[in-house]
Amino acid sequence: MIRGKYLSIMDDLSDVIHIRKEIFNTDIDKNDDLAVNVIVFDKEIPVGTGRIILDSDGNFIIDKVGVLEEYRGKGYGEFIIRLLADKALLSGAKFIYLTATENTVPFFEKLFFKKEKDNDIVNIPMILNLSDMTTPCGHKCTK
Repeated sequence: MIRGKYLSIMDDLSDVIHIRKEIFNTDIDKNDDLAVNVIVFDKEIPVGTGRIILDSDGNFIIDKVGVLEEYRGKGYGEFIIRLLADKALLSGAKFIYLTATENTVPFFEKLFFKKEKDNDIVNIPMILNLSDMTTPCGHKCTK
């Protein structure tokens, strides 16, 4: 059974930290004070994480998205992005931003993110325009 959980800085982030160390070799940082983290479980095993930040300019930014190697290709990454996008949408977001790498662009494009510009193959800015999205029943996500 797949399960996702939202976490704030006030919650136990030990599973988030473990996954970040495995994938990114990083730990908690100052952005976690402003972030909503997501942890995804396969049964009771934490397999992936990501976070969304509302920056000082009012932009919703997704980062630190990762799934442990042995669990990749099973839809966990997409589930993480959908959880984070849902949280942003419920918070009034019109756009969601992230920075992708050349290898991750196809994954994010599959989830309707578009490249903002294509001048750097290492850090590629991408955007999801929520006002262009519709629900499965045809309603607009934002008004």
